[in-house]
Formats: sequence, structure tokens, C-alpha cells
Amino acid sequence: MTVLTFDTIAAASTAGDVSGPGSFIFIAVAIALGGAVTTLIFRRRSQASTDAATGGVADVFSFIIAPAPPLADRVAELRTLVGETSAPPRMTRYTRPVVVGNNVALTITDKKAGALVTIPVSYITSIEARPVALKPHGTLIATSYPAVWVTVRRDDTEVAVALAPIVAPYDKVSPAEAQALAAELAIRLGLLTR
Repeated sequence: MTVLTFDTIAAASTAGDVSGPGSFIFIAVAIALGGAVTTLIFRRRSQASTDAATGGVADVFSFIIAPAPPLADRVAELRTLVGETSAPPRMTRYTRPVVVGNNVALTITDKKAGALVTIPVSYITSIEARPVALKPHGTLIATSYPAVWVTVRRDDTEVAVALAPIVAPYDKVSPAEAQALAAELAIRLGLLTR
């Protein structure tokens, strides 16, 4: 019986014999380690994005959303709706948009690009949780994500935008968590008291 150690795996791989279970264990460990490192990097960058968006204030309600299409198009429509005349900042797959809500406005912001759009509370008509099909950058197939839908109305124009909360690179939240985020956002914006 052969005991699997890194020495026996290395010896087997240099001898050309990689058919044993040791090579599969080594690959599985490497993949797991890569996933853990990716998650840690995402959390560190996300925390930096959230701190930059909220100014380090602890009592601000915020969550990170997926930058997947059609978010950039919806942000451009929202900017037009609220009267912004400048072009919207470019969003890439590395953008970490943060939704910040308080009793004055809902802001979608990014650490590097700054405020993508600021929507006054008086323009927001509804907030609800329901799924959205997103096709993240670099993927071929759309995936269903639980999302917080915000409907914005000004005069006769109405735009609904899906804000899909994420906890890791395109790792979606559960439908119950999306429901809780929608309820908390409605409370923070004061929509339940209107």
C-alpha cells in the first residue's frame, strides 16, 4: 500500500505516472485554495468599495450589486430621468457598484467612478424583490438572480432597474435575503411611511 504524500505525488508526476488518486487530490486542493483566495480578495475589495461609498459611516444601509448588463443601460436611463446631463461612467466587469440608501436618496456609486446615479426618494414609486435574468460579462448563458427591483417615476416617464445583490464574484444571494434587502431599503428610504 502506497501512502500519498507530496513526495510520492511529485515522484509520480516526474516519472510520468499521474493516474493515481494523488493527482486528483492535488488538483482538488489547488482548486479549493484558488476559490478561497478569490473569495477573500473579493471581500477585501468589496469592503473597500463599501467604505468609499459610505464614507466609513457605520449606520448607512448599503449592499454590493452585480455590474452585469443591462445595469449600465438602466443607469444611463436613470441619469436622464433625474436630469443628469453628463455621460455615465463606464462600467466593466471589475466595477463594484454599491447601493446606498437613506431618507433623502438612493445612490448607486463606485469607488473609482464615484456616484453613478443619485435618485431622490420622491421619484421612487416602489421597491420589490423578484428574480432577474443576467448575463455577466464573459458568459454565454443568462442566469437567474434574486434582485431588488426599484421603480422610478418622474412626470410620465418610468424606469425599473434590477439591483442584483452579490456576496462574491457573481455569487448570488438567496431569494429570502433579496426580500429582506428590499424591505430594509424601503424602510430606510421611508417608502412605508408615505
